[in-house]
Amino acid sequence: MKLHSIFGINGLARTCLCCGKIIGYTPIGDNVDEDLSNSKQIADATVCKECIDKLDNETCFVACDVNKEGYVISTYDTLWIKNNGLKEFFKELDLIQPINIMPKEHFYTVFGNVIKDFYSNKEDENNRT
Repeated sequence: MKLHSIFGINGLARTCLCCGKIIGYTPIGDNVDEDLSNSKQIADATVCKECIDKLDNETCFVACDVNKEGYVISTYDTLWIKNNGLKEFFKELDLIQPINIMPKEHFYTVFGNVIKDFYSNKEDENNRT
């Protein structure tokens, strides 16, 4: 059992779906015997103010796993693309939402090279002396 100082028994972090920043806590469980301590955080449709502000000029894509009921159960990478650059990846823009939840397999098929280049560039920056 985890006891959160403010939220009591099994307080779980609510995180921004886009950036992963903790923006609040949700109390889970209502008795001491209930053990939900294996859960670390819940991803829901909560979005922080910083990400909401970015949505004016950019579109967010989130790689995730979804359970049978359609709820996001884990997130992996997030990619922000300037709205004027979306045509490089998609022929039809009508179905693109400001925040797009994608199964991770589909996400990495569409954006795999961009993600790979990003991590390669980060490695190069870290290896500079």
